[in-house]
Amino acid sequence: MYRKALSAMTVLFAVSLLATSGCSKSYMDLDYQSQDLSYRVTQEVAKEVIFEQPSIDKSKTDTVKTVVEMEYTQSPLGFSDETAATLLDITVTDLKYFSQGKNGVNTDFDYSRGQDKNKPLAAIVGQSYKIEVAPDGSVSVVDATDARKACTARELKALLSDDSIIARHKSYYYKGATQLKKGAAWSTVVASPKGSLDQKNFEKVYTVNEIVKNGDKKIAHVNMSANVTNKEPENGEDTDGAAQGMGFMAGIFDNTNIYTGNLVFDTTEGVPVLYDETLVAEYVAAEEPRTGDKTKGPDVLTMRFTNIYKLEMVK
Repeated sequence: MYRKALSAMTVLFAVSLLATSGCSKSYMDLDYQSQDLSYRVTQEVAKEVIFEQPSIDKSKTDTVKTVVEMEYTQSPLGFSDETAATLLDITVTDLKYFSQGKNGVNTDFDYSRGQDKNKPLAAIVGQSYKIEVAPDGSVSVVDATDARKACTARELKALLSDDSIIARHKSYYYKGATQLKKGAAWSTVVASPKGSLDQKNFEKVYTVNEIVKNGDKKIAHVNMSANVTNKEPENGEDTDGAAQGMGFMAGIFDNTNIYTGNLVFDTTEGVPVLYDETLVAEYVAAEEPRTGDKTKGPDVLTMRFTNIYKLEMVK
């Protein structure tokens, strides 16, 4: 059972109590209960296969990529006394969708282009669904029935699946209320993103770079870096099917992983202003060429997986 979200007057009263209590510390305490907010989420997944044969002056690159940019407004509908979760209504206000396969562009949709407003993917704009955001930042889907009925295109069905909604809205950086000061750090352990070339777990370490005053607000700037770990993912994260592809073949490649990100968090309002993270995993194998001019160097096979997530507040 949900009770109504806090009124603006109640929120201001609570803030005034904190202001007069002598507490000057900044906290990352996620608060989606107090106001309507608009965000833009960009998600990109790309796989590249590059085969270079310098001995015979040949090179081939295959790229498969999907980029989805969605803007939405979220409105608080209530607060659960049982789970301490916030119920949010999400309304889609804009969509860009681009996909590319080995043979070229499959889909190039941009709702802001006039000629695209009558295409099937335009059906999602104006649709709403409801989610629940738990105190730890995790997300569950409450109701997306009407939106799913209205959106029949294959791409939109995928965007409105439970997994896609959760991936779009969950707070990747959040680990409960955390005191923020320069140098403070916390970590989370996650599995490889869906579609990865092989299964790994990463420990993300978030470090506060600085706290900046912006008028009457305090804004935390946080850096993230991640490394491969033997630790298990937290919160019972399901890793089955997270990675696809190489299996034992991964052992023949030299592998590098660069996983970084940034967070800008408004500690006064309790909301993210910006969060982005990028994982680039590269696998390289080389062998002597069987034909051609061997002095030009080995044949090199490079496979690259890129996963990008970016959340930014829309003013």
